[in-house]
Amino acid sequence: MPGSCNSLRRFAAASVLAVALIWSTQGVGAQTGAPDLPPDVPPDLPSLDAFPPTRRSAPTAEPSLPPGATGTGATGAGERSGGREPAQSAGSVRSLVPFQLQTGTILSLNGHRDPQVPTGEQGPDWTQRFDLRMVGHHSVSERVGLLANLRLRTQAKDGEDYRFGSASHIDLQELAVDVKATDWLTVEAGRINVRNGVATGFNPTDWFKADSLIVADSFDTADRREDRLGTAVLQGVWHNEDAVLVTGYRVPMAGSTGTWLSDRSVFGQGFNRTNGRSALYAKLTPLGSQNLSTTVNAFYEPGQPGVGAEVSGAVSETLVLFAEWFAQHRRSLVDESHRLVPLPLSVADRLGAKGRRRLLHQVSVGANWSLPAEIVGNKDVSLTAEYHYNQSGLSKGAMDAWFDAGLSGAARPGPLWAVRGTASRLQEPLSQHELFFRFAYKDVVTDVDLGAIAFVSPQDGSALVQADVDVKVLVDGRLKFTAFTATGRDRSVYGSLPSDYGCRVSLSYTF
Repeated sequence: MPGSCNSLRRFAAASVLAVALIWSTQGVGAQTGAPDLPPDVPPDLPSLDAFPPTRRSAPTAEPSLPPGATGTGATGAGERSGGREPAQSAGSVRSLVPFQLQTGTILSLNGHRDPQVPTGEQGPDWTQRFDLRMVGHHSVSERVGLLANLRLRTQAKDGEDYRFGSASHIDLQELAVDVKATDWLTVEAGRINVRNGVATGFNPTDWFKADSLIVADSFDTADRREDRLGTAVLQGVWHNEDAVLVTGYRVPMAGSTGTWLSDRSVFGQGFNRTNGRSALYAKLTPLGSQNLSTTVNAFYEPGQPGVGAEVSGAVSETLVLFAEWFAQHRRSLVDESHRLVPLPLSVADRLGAKGRRRLLHQVSVGANWSLPAEIVGNKDVSLTAEYHYNQSGLSKGAMDAWFDAGLSGAARPGPLWAVRGTASRLQEPLSQHELFFRFAYKDVVTDVDLGAIAFVSPQDGSALVQADVDVKVLVDGRLKFTAFTATGRDRSVYGSLPSDYGCRVSLSYTF
């Protein structure tokens, strides 16, 4: 315990120092968060992040429009959240700074169990993180805008001595310039969080989600889509009254060590993770229907071309149906993992490895139902249900073979857990079939929101459930409590996880 107390004291002192330094230069803001993720998921460490989460807002039939069409600032190839825009505050600090400045802290507690297939290492019982962030879009002139999402984070973990230098990072999550070249063309260049998809629990057409997570604050895909590393791209947005066309190029930076200014990890930017290979992409959204939105897209990187589509439609004022599909010539989760961390050939074969790339499909279909006013009055209550199909994932037979290999000793735990780590790294469902549910209740009472999500494996009945309470405090502060649990038999997708429950408490304030 003395070592933990000393670490916490060092962490508190470093946090105060960081606030003073960055506040004096109006440098970086913050957002609440949770445990840090390693640059690459270790093959012998499982992660609850192997199972994807959700988006807060229901899908809409309205397509996202580029800055030239709306005059609201930069947009990526997918949506750009309205929360990215700086708040229009009359305070003296906001009048001097073109971006939001945020500060926050989060404490995470985790429970542990011994899974049937051992992991080799247990995660920390607690993690505390402190963030400072600068985020927003600033109009430099009538035609030029600047997008920024910069964060300084420092954290302390159970069992580790805290040192500011080694436990701190500067994340350049987004930094880009957008130029309105003409009334119908906007060009963007820099690191941008390019997002796609109308589904809420898993987005097959979200091309750049792999390797983008740097912290795991939530199992909610909405949170993860917002709080990940962007991709260095050059893209153009063409639009008229009939359609929006987005085309772009991902700049290859495979040789980058992910560092900036020096080789210290505090400056690491991870371009080798987000820009390992070149890629071309295009997305076309026809306009004209208020109740139906359709999008077709194409993605190409050497040896791995793909095509996809999205559709969402309002059946009534309270019901929205949506679907998302992507097909790509690629490796399955087992083949990709086996390529990096080899399994015994007999085990790889039982897990479904083919040893080559092939055309694999991913699908999300679902519905969002907002409860009618006759039931909830003026409250905002919604339910979402989805089915996810991931052809690259593990079938029921392959999942059973995974457990058999671990229990019999046919394969070491490290290469086996690498398969789940690959699902985590790519942010895809581990199993081929998955169900997702979401419940959202806005303003239960004034400035208090409730939410819950659940991922259910129909193959074995196991589930991962997360619930949260979000409360507004003071003027621009938020207090959030989140709890999660993973349930199921020992030999099940979620029942085999090494963390079976946990909670997080976060406090943030926006200036």
